[in-house]
Parts: sequence; C-alpha cells; structure tokens
Amino acid sequence: MGAVSVLCLGQSGSGKSTSIGNIPELGIKGLDPKETIIINALGKDLPWRGSKKQYTTWSKTDNPKGNLIFTSHPKEILGWLKYVNENRLDITNIVIDDSTHTYSMEFIRRIGENGWEKFNDISYYMVTIANEVKKFRDSLTIFFMHHVKTDGDDILSPKTVSAQTIGNVVDSKMSSYESFFTIVLLAEKKLEGEDIKYHFLTEAANTTVKAPVGMFPSREIPNDLGYVKDMIHCYYNDEDCQKEEEKPVKAKRKEIVE
Repeated sequence: MGAVSVLCLGQSGSGKSTSIGNIPELGIKGLDPKETIIINALGKDLPWRGSKKQYTTWSKTDNPKGNLIFTSHPKEILGWLKYVNENRLDITNIVIDDSTHTYSMEFIRRIGENGWEKFNDISYYMVTIANEVKKFRDSLTIFFMHHVKTDGDDILSPKTVSAQTIGNVVDSKMSSYESFFTIVLLAEKKLEGEDIKYHFLTEAANTTVKAPVGMFPSREIPNDLGYVKDMIHCYYNDEDCQKEEEKPVKAKRKEIVE
C-alpha cells in the first residue's frame, strides 16, 4: 500500500502545529516524539510546554538522532524524506511544518529572477514531494501542514477555501494540490461563549476537504494528529476501533499559536 500522506489545511493560528504535540491539559494525544521527525521550514518554536525536550535539533556530529530539522529548501526536504524512509526505521511519522513556506521561501530567495523558471521549479517540487512519499514504506505517515487561500466574497461569488500555491502551474495543469492526497483536513477554531474550540473538519461545503467514506466518525474531530493517525490505521487495517464522536477540545487559554 505504501505510506499514508495527509494534507492538513488551515489559516495561521488555526491549531495545525498544536495538533502535533502531546498536550494533556488540552486533551491532545499528539504524535510520539520517539517515532516522529518534524521538518520545520521557518524555524519557529513548537507551541506546547516541554517541546524543546521532546524535539531536539538534528546535528550530524552532536545529535544524529535528533528529530527536529530546520530547512525550507525543497530539494533538501526531499532528500530528508528519502533518508528517513530508508534509514530511520524507528520513525513512523514525518511532519512538514509548514509545507507552504517550503515553497514561499523558495520564491523569496529567487524573487530577483525574471521569467517563469522559479515557478516551474517550485511546482516541480510540490508535485514530486507529494508523489514521492506515496512510494515510501507503509509504516510511515507523512503530515503536510499547509496554509489556505480564500476565493470569492460570498456576495457576487461563493467563498471557497483551498490549498495555497505559488504561481498557477499546479492549479491550472494539475487541477489542484489537493488532488495528490486522499485525506485532506481543515483546521478551524471558533468562539463558543468564552472558550475557543479547535478542531479538524473532515468534510465541508465549498472547500477541498475530503476523506475516505467512514474513516472518521464525524464531520468535526479533535485537532489531534495522534487521533487522526489512529483512525487512519484502524480504517485501512479494518480493525474494530472505538470511534465514539469526540467533542472539539476547549482551549485553556484565549489564543494558541499555529
């Protein structure tokens, strides 16, 4: 079957990065740091207590077992993905946080270039990385954390939400970035009373969100990648997993960074 890839869409601050961590006070299981590598494109601190102990920066000489890699270069990211697939068999999760900036930073680095070559290169890596991970070992799950774009004003035309891309090649020639993924989730937050609630949507009108029929128990699920991975594993292995609907987690503070 190969590795499973999941596209997690959301605006900045919608809880995408938070969904990675083990945060008991918010009821988030998250991913096991011993089995996870995070590729961090912008060098941001991870937004939960104890994250610097759980995720340490990789160094060839000082920390070869490190599980946090800082790079926004698409070619380097592709190399790291292949390395982890082939050589780090202890790793079962890879998170690209955030894949949007992998391509936006490449655009910034090459902003002085004229012509379409930089857009072609960016589109090449978007497509190549999304396709390459499908060939990886089936014990891997790769999460692409990605920003969204909103089109339409809900007055003259319907408002739609989809993955942000650089240039028009992927959208015009490949239909959409989402077409490379079977599972596309949307991170959202909403105010209910005095509480901010964070969740993933598994389906939503006027969005590109999608999931296989029956994979998740409800339209809203916890913003918890550990939960998401468990549901995916149960679904594809046809296991009898507990699929009771879980309510979106209430935040203990008024704002959680992305």
